[in-house]
Amino acid sequence: MLPVRLTLNNRTYMILGKPDKVIDFAGMFFNPEIEIVEIDTSYVSLTDDIIADMSSANVQEVLDFTKQQGLKRFEVYETHEKVKISMSNEVIKSLSPQQKLLKELIHKLSSQPKVVNIKSGESGT
Repeated sequence: MLPVRLTLNNRTYMILGKPDKVIDFAGMFFNPEIEIVEIDTSYVSLTDDIIADMSSANVQEVLDFTKQQGLKRFEVYETHEKVKISMSNEVIKSLSPQQKLLKELIHKLSSQPKVVNIKSGESGT
């Protein structure tokens, strides 16, 4: 199996498979006839928090505008931006046995209950 790291907008994925299939698949990401874009969802809304900061006349103006335009108090729209793409053949940095032991030790020691001295308010283990 040929491992290839594929990075799309700073998120890295591993492609594994037969070398010829991996190269064909990864090559599609660099085809000038194909464009990959990331979709971002945004909102335009008149929330209770915003209303609290507005005068009643201003709130009414916004509500009148939404009614005239056939809009709701909560609207959704999407934008898109071209994805940044890169590849490498760097191997995965797997968890070593020593790192696993360290992780377990930290979890064990950070999960212990703490003893609190009620009279002085001091805590200890």
